[in-house]
Amino acid sequence: MEDIVHIRLLFVAGLLVMSGVMALLALATLRLGDWLRARAGRTRPAMGARQTAKDIPMRGTR
Repeated sequence: MEDIVHIRLLFVAGLLVMSGVMALLALATLRLGDWLRARAGRTRPAMGARQTAKDIPMRGTR
C-alpha cells in the first residue's frame, strides 16, 4: 500500500517539475525572441500600446 503512495507522490512531483521546466522554457524562448528582435533593430511595442499612424505603412509606398 505504501508503495502506491510513494509512486503517486513521485508522479505528482515529476509533473510539477515538468510544468516548471516548460514555463522556464517558454520564458526563455520569449526572452530570446526579444533579444534577437532588438539586435535586428526592431522592438516590440508595449502590450496594449495604441497603434499610431506612423506605425502603419501608407498604401502605395514602398
